Amino acid sequence: MKHKIFPFIFIFFLNFSIYSQENFEFLGFLTIRDTTLVSYRLNLTLKGKKVSGFSVTNIGGPHETKSYVSGNYYPENNTLKFQEFGIEYTKSDVETYDFCFVHFSGKVSSLEKEDIIQGQFVGRYEDGFACIDGELNVKSIDKIYKKAVKTDKKIQKLKSVPDSVKAKASLTKTIDERRLNMLKANEKTSIFTKSKHIVLRVVDVGKEDGDQISIYLDDAVLLKNKEVTNKSYTLSVNLEKPITTLKIVAQNEGTIAPNTAKLEVEIDNRVIELMSNLKEGEQTSLSFHKIQE
Repeated sequence: MKHKIFPFIFIFFLNFSIYSQENFEFLGFLTIRDTTLVSYRLNLTLKGKKVSGFSVTNIGGPHETKSYVSGNYYPENNTLKFQEFGIEYTKSDVETYDFCFVHFSGKVSSLEKEDIIQGQFVGRYEDGFACIDGELNVKSIDKIYKKAVKTDKKIQKLKSVPDSVKAKASLTKTIDERRLNMLKANEKTSIFTKSKHIVLRVVDVGKEDGDQISIYLDDAVLLKNKEVTNKSYTLSVNLEKPITTLKIVAQNEGTIAPNTAKLEVEIDNRVIELMSNLKEGEQTSLSFHKIQE
């Protein structure tokens, strides 16, 4: 179960309305073998008693993996059941690892008051065989965020804390970063698809600062020294081989380091949002794996 221990425990999340269709987000961790903590993000949509959505495991780590989620919520006894299935993307070596999916069934505390999901889960490989079991702990990100805002304000008011430390000490920024799918230097993100082509949009969602990137399609130049602006630039890419790789290279860092660009991958009637975070000369890659039907 390709996970990295994080040196800190994430605080967690959700805002859950029982009867209307809404999206709810949680943040927390999985505890494996009673000692190993694995960061865990859970995004759910509730419609009637049906639950759907996605999870992200090992957030920001070398084995970050996004899976689909489906299940049911029973308000009459506050029971939630869901299981992960399929992989949207992973940063693990797909040739080496089997993926262990979380299957959860447990009581949920008062969603209106505490918004906590906690309980034991069982791990299952895609073929149903058992893998690693553990405990799931997540809490409403809305409540975490509100506490983080208050904490940040208190830190900024402390006269004993240097301004240089205050500039870097932001819990809200840390939470926001954990909600992004970050592309780091020398990483390979594998995306699984049934499509024969993708649409790639590149845009700067922050302040335009002259960031330039180049994109290569299996080492052939697709885009060279393109400045990333607030106006999105769109590319259509055919997936002609079982595995097609896009390499993104930071040509500079603009006036505000590092080089950042939002990449939107439109594929299989969905959009995967990714954010690059690179220094000049660094690169990251997206590897598209065709699923055999």
